Amino acid sequence: EIARMHAGLREAAATIKTTKAHLATNEKRVKLMDTEVKMARRDNNAVRENLGWSEKRNQQLEERNLELREMANQMGAELDAARSEMTQQTSLVRKMRVELQSWKD
Repeated sequence: EIARMHAGLREAAATIKTTKAHLATNEKRVKLMDTEVKMARRDNNAVRENLGWSEKRNQQLEERNLELREMANQMGAELDAARSEMTQQTSLVRKMRVELQSWKD
């Protein structure tokens, strides 16, 4: 009876030892998973931060693009006005030349 109890105790001790080894392995796995989760969170936060920066930069570029378009439109209008003025001046010069030629004749 005692020998059978000793055998049972040895078996229980072996089971406990195996279970402790499994627990230690599982604890290591959990620590690794925790580390992976922390790294994933850091990466996720970095991506969010970069996305926020990209959105801000995109908005800045859109605003600058709008400014440049407005400047281009204004310069186009000024160019049109200058062309019109040049056309008028050219016409006036032609008239003056015709008038001068008529005086010479």
